[in-house]
Amino acid sequence: MDRTSGRRLYIAVEPDGWKARHIAASGRVSVTVPVHRAGVLALLAPIPPATISFHGEAFVHQAGATETRTLLERLGSLLPRERRASAAVIEIVPETEFVTYGVGVPRREMRDPARARARVPVR
Repeated sequence: MDRTSGRRLYIAVEPDGWKARHIAASGRVSVTVPVHRAGVLALLAPIPPATISFHGEAFVHQAGATETRTLLERLGSLLPRERRASAAVIEIVPETEFVTYGVGVPRREMRDPARARARVPVR
């Protein structure tokens, strides 16, 4: 499960899972978020989702730590209360720029990569 707060993305993960282990080792991530489009046209003609991608610095807050419990309380519905003591939280800080594809572009223009792509600075 994920949630944003301010300019950070938070993801709850299994504390011993591969995500928590590998991200803790490197402190770096690459994230791609699909942006699904709704509407009748999406049902009739399969159109790939728009995407937002970025690189960032990541911190793993270990399960059971006081700061992790405090963070989960502040984020509210990220996890059910009964799972908060057993979850690790990955905090991601986006860097440099977001790379978008198809965001704010009419569907017919998504076929042209030059029109569909954009770079937006992280502020």
